[in-house]
Amino acid sequence: MRGSLVPLTRLHTAAAAALGLTLCAAPGCKAPPSETTTPEEGAAASAGAGAGAPVHERREHLWEGGVALPNGQVLGFAVKFTPEGDGYKGALSIPLQGLLEGELSDVALGDGKIAFTLASVGARFTGTVDEDYAVECELAQGPARLPCEMDEVDARRYASLITPNRPQEPKPPFPYEVREVEYDTPAGVHLAGTLTLPEGPGPHPAALLISGSGAQDRDEALMGHKPFWVLADALTREGVAVLRVDDRGVGKSSGDTAASTTDDFAGDALAGLAWLQQQPEIDPKKIGFIGHSEGAVVGPLAASRSQDVAFVIMLAGTGVTGAEVVTHQGKLIAERSGAPSDAVARSVKDNEAVFKIVAESKTPEEARPKIRAYLEQAIAEADAKELAAAGVADPKQHVEDTVKQVTQPWFWYFLTYDPRPALRALKAPVLVLNGELDLQVDPAQNLPEIEKALKKARNRDVTIKRLPGLNHLFQEANTGLPMEYATIEQTMSPQVLELLATWINERVGSGTPAKAPAKASAKASAKK
Repeated sequence: MRGSLVPLTRLHTAAAAALGLTLCAAPGCKAPPSETTTPEEGAAASAGAGAGAPVHERREHLWEGGVALPNGQVLGFAVKFTPEGDGYKGALSIPLQGLLEGELSDVALGDGKIAFTLASVGARFTGTVDEDYAVECELAQGPARLPCEMDEVDARRYASLITPNRPQEPKPPFPYEVREVEYDTPAGVHLAGTLTLPEGPGPHPAALLISGSGAQDRDEALMGHKPFWVLADALTREGVAVLRVDDRGVGKSSGDTAASTTDDFAGDALAGLAWLQQQPEIDPKKIGFIGHSEGAVVGPLAASRSQDVAFVIMLAGTGVTGAEVVTHQGKLIAERSGAPSDAVARSVKDNEAVFKIVAESKTPEEARPKIRAYLEQAIAEADAKELAAAGVADPKQHVEDTVKQVTQPWFWYFLTYDPRPALRALKAPVLVLNGELDLQVDPAQNLPEIEKALKKARNRDVTIKRLPGLNHLFQEANTGLPMEYATIEQTMSPQVLELLATWINERVGSGTPAKAPAKASAKASAKK
């Protein structure tokens, strides 16, 4: 096989798969149904776990476990079984993949046996329980069979596993005002968010936060972290008002993120700018954008269409097309995860081939049969071992899922979008930050192109920094792998928070002269 596509993860969404194993229910995670247990077998197994056939005693059981992955790493998880009727109900947590207490089905616990299924991804666990409640088990997902172990833990340990410590998460009382807000965009999208206002009468400088790809809430919450809440708190304490908003289709916001494009999100950002300009506590001449990952693509695009933007901050932004970023991202993550070099090379080749079809097709309708034919040929040349290693349990479904993902509106637009023209149009001050350990947006690939584009803009206020030891989320990290995000207690490096506050206040803080405002670029109706 020339190689199946590396899982097509969005820039901001952590790659939850490890060499084909996908257990998470987060955005971007998908796996075929398990072929190991039929509904009838599951029902029969559950029937054997009743009150008459306990493991040793009928009570709540809490386990901590680990799955041995093909690359030598261990994927940790936690399981809770609670008596219900004649059997048990169960919940599975995989903190590394952002899954917390996902509901289990086909739970069987009795006669020294244990079995349960995470139906959303077709993962079936089976094992034996000894007298000390230690478990030797196996995970079956599609053709993959992986060993696992579980040890019983107490309630305190279990709670620590499913509730990671996040010391930076803001806690009341706050030395600033927190205001829930709603407004409508000219495109008819209703957006809801939170405005944090510094102490004092103002008017204050302000920043609009723009999230990364996928359906993100106003806190940009993932893996137990809330980066935008931490960032908003830090900036507001330093005198900068911050507006952060639920993405389309999230929370109280209307619309559909997957059916929207980067261009649509730029319109949403301009609507947020216009809404902020109407607020009496905000200085309309001192409002800027802070975007993370795809948000750092959206921010410059929106700013290139308005003279009202006072500054642009790009956190892990891109300088090349989406196709180049996604291909390189998959390569780096696979290599760092320990994937064989020949498998990585084949995956890169196939990604490039599929993305080339997209680039050369005028419409998704034109591209679909070509992508389907390419993938079917690649799979036809594969043997069972290669398909298993690539996590392809149902070849036909794999092809259809990939075709659908590549040709959906967001991904189609993102693959071919080139951020450089928008960067060449930026005249407002620009701060560009990238972590040296970022495997999702590699600074070596993107920063040189960003710098070239901003030089062509003849922008006189550009700051570009590579930050050692930081990953895609700007955490102090060891490997930069997405699987590491949840294991790090830190949400965002204090160095970055301080740098952002200082840079903004040097340009639009109290006493800093502001440029004359241009005509508002968008109108929005406010609802406080």
